[in-house]
Amino acid sequence: MARTMVSSVLAVALAGAVCVPAFAEPLQVSWSDVTGSDSLAHAPSFFRDSLLELQLRSFYFDRRNFDLTRAKAWTDGGSITYQSGLLGDVIGVVGAYYTSQRLIADRDEGGTKLLAPPNRPLSVLAQAYVRIDLFGQELRAGRQLVDTPLLNPYDSRMVPITFEGVTLSSIPDEGKSYDYTFGYLWKTKLRDSNTFVDMASALGEVRSERGAVFGMLRFRPTAELTATVMDYFIDDTVNTGFGQLEYRFPKYDNIPQFTIGLNDIDQRSVGGNLTGSPAFWTYQASGLAKAEMNGLTLGVVGSITGQGAAILSPFGSKPNYTDLQQVSFDNAGERAIGGIASYDFGRFGAKGLSADIAFVKGFHAIDPIKRVEIEDRAEYNISVAYEPEEFLKGLKLQARFSDLRQRGNARVDQTELRLIAKYTVQFSR
Repeated sequence: MARTMVSSVLAVALAGAVCVPAFAEPLQVSWSDVTGSDSLAHAPSFFRDSLLELQLRSFYFDRRNFDLTRAKAWTDGGSITYQSGLLGDVIGVVGAYYTSQRLIADRDEGGTKLLAPPNRPLSVLAQAYVRIDLFGQELRAGRQLVDTPLLNPYDSRMVPITFEGVTLSSIPDEGKSYDYTFGYLWKTKLRDSNTFVDMASALGEVRSERGAVFGMLRFRPTAELTATVMDYFIDDTVNTGFGQLEYRFPKYDNIPQFTIGLNDIDQRSVGGNLTGSPAFWTYQASGLAKAEMNGLTLGVVGSITGQGAAILSPFGSKPNYTDLQQVSFDNAGERAIGGIASYDFGRFGAKGLSADIAFVKGFHAIDPIKRVEIEDRAEYNISVAYEPEEFLKGLKLQARFSDLRQRGNARVDQTELRLIAKYTVQFSR
């Protein structure tokens, strides 16, 4: 009952978020501006250095599926996050409550991942952990966000992916040439769920109590070169590794700045293979080359996937360069090539306004069990975003449209529209 009341109160407070002005960088508000006095000036650091963040979020999603069904919803919601200061400069706590309430959502139009199936509200304490800062590292224990190429929040709906576990990460420092994080995660909560489940259960049909051991290292030997390696291992389920090299060429006047990148995902079943599919080994290698100048970015991308299986990726967004709005072009045997372009309109006085387009064509995919070819597919993306830098700071408005085309379906094209509004405010001393 208490949880239902909290959800209802928060949902009412967040209703109409689409009309609220907002930004990607949060609006910073001092407690003294709210209360009229600096009442926390002499409080212990645990309270004095606390931060409270309120994010209002509204999301309209409409996808017309290949099979003639429809996934459609309009939701309001958001999150309240509290981060304490450090007691004795060592220990603190963090908690975050998320909700997604339906404004428009028919039970037979589920699949948006804005709500729990079949379009039920989401309300969950998705973060609740203790943090300990020592020797330039942060130890976390409890429900938390994890930010790595393969395990991450995938915050593209109303509620992010979070994990239960213990992690140790380096605290970001511009003076360091490396970052790392590693740990053990026993449960995860996916974007459209109120419930934390075992890591292995999120990958397969068999219920299991197996968690994931993971580690990531990012190394910057020079200002231009970044190398990233990571791996996660779930006993009797799957082992997934990742490696990436990116080189950003030095910037010179009147010459585009070039970036090239190569990465690879290596994935294989292990032990008892609780994924529910035959034992497999697969990979996806991808590449990027892009040039940036005067607010314009142009690039080409490509990828190739092994014939053993499609890539499994329930724990976050994909790090491959051909990952678009609807698909990642990671079916077994699939080759893909495409182009990307973006423009920042700040040069014309429209600060915070940007647009992106992308196109990727996938071909030669196969069914790894039947060993027969799958129809080629292509995806076209366009998005426009507005993030004010001063006036209306805290607002982010975004419109994203995707058209995925593939023959052999009841519909030849699967279109998807997303309209998103976020407004973020942080309160601190």
